[in-house]
Amino acid sequence: MIGASLGAAAYERASEISAILAVANPVGDRRLARLSSRPDVVLALSGIGISFGGVKALSDVDLEVEVGEIRAVIGPNGAGKSSLINIISGLYHADRGRIAIGGQSFSRVPASRLARLGVARTFQNLAPFGGLSVRNNIAC
Repeated sequence: MIGASLGAAAYERASEISAILAVANPVGDRRLARLSSRPDVVLALSGIGISFGGVKALSDVDLEVEVGEIRAVIGPNGAGKSSLINIISGLYHADRGRIAIGGQSFSRVPASRLARLGVARTFQNLAPFGGLSVRNNIAC
């Protein structure tokens, strides 16, 4: 039941963000192309890549997150985990590929605009709250 309600809330929020981006896209990506035709996909990444100097941090990353899903990004140091999260949250701009939330592209929307729309990241919290569950610590 909790997962279903969280999924519905996430889908509703994704729809709100999608509508705002479609009306008031503040930057150059005017295509607003649909990356996924499936209505249950709230986040879609297609062909994401980024390099720093000559080093490829990410190459051709594809990912879809459906309503109600909780995903984790795991891997060794230097695998590109932080780069991926930074691209999704708008802190970095991918060299290649597209990102969509609720079906609407937001690859070049500034992080500050995405944060106002509810898309943001948090940095490592080295002091979790002992009285909270893992889920609630992540939400903080």
